[in-house]
Amino acid sequence: ADASEHQVWWAMRINRFLVVVAGLAGLIAVATAIRAQDNVTVTMHGFQDSRGVTVLSPLITLDRDFTDRTGLRVRFGVDAVSAASDSCARCHEEGARNGRVFLSASAIRTLGKTKVSLGAEVSRENFYAADSVMGSVTREFNNANTSVTAGYSLSFNRPGLHPLEESESQHAHDVYGSLTQTLTRRTIVQLAYNFNRVSGFQSTPFLRTPLNGQLTVGVTPDQRDRQAFTARIRQALPADTFVEADYRHYRDDWSLRSNSLGLGLSHNIGRRVLAAFNYRWYDQTGTFFSRPSY
Repeated sequence: ADASEHQVWWAMRINRFLVVVAGLAGLIAVATAIRAQDNVTVTMHGFQDSRGVTVLSPLITLDRDFTDRTGLRVRFGVDAVSAASDSCARCHEEGARNGRVFLSASAIRTLGKTKVSLGAEVSRENFYAADSVMGSVTREFNNANTSVTAGYSLSFNRPGLHPLEESESQHAHDVYGSLTQTLTRRTIVQLAYNFNRVSGFQSTPFLRTPLNGQLTVGVTPDQRDRQAFTARIRQALPADTFVEADYRHYRDDWSLRSNSLGLGLSHNIGRRVLAAFNYRWYDQTGTFFSRPSY
């Protein structure tokens, strides 16, 4: 039985790897066929922490302009996780390996000073599946010195009840708006607000506690409203040096509050190299909610 499970494990990984390679090859083939003025961006992000969790995330972004008013953006990415930081310790003492593959596409249309974007994203991983649609509108004012953006997205999520083969349903609404203002030739600021409502199953299926002799999944409310307020400033300094500062305040109806502050300094070294340093500080409270019975 152990040998059979081992073969199945490797077969699943090989199939997933082949899907990833096929997707990357397809996007690269498309990228080589487009005009020179279109953009293809390839990035690779690596992450590791003191618990031995390693994440590798290649991402390919394709921007194609069909006309001066119509464009298309396609993104394909992979998150390969060596051991999930939040997994079923009863089944996987050292964490379960995980992987996520996503593909998104959005069409952009410019109508005078207004830009409209419509898109969708499909995401799959071992214990979670999500399908999303989104749209946004951006309008410029004041000789393009002022920009207002509003957007909305709807996600249909299916968290898996590992180690069972069953899954639950969940959906999320996300509404956001932002105001970007150029103050001077060297200074630009942005204010943004985001509201998110998640409905459906929101417990953590990996975490169980003994109850009357049985391991039981914790029970959390089936609705959560989240709000975030963000302020950003970008300041150009002499000698091709730039300063950036970001502040974000978050709150939800589970009594969670958080604040984060980010500071950055970047400098152009010649015409081809940009050196940057970033620092981020973050704090948060705990959560609190109650139910009349469990």
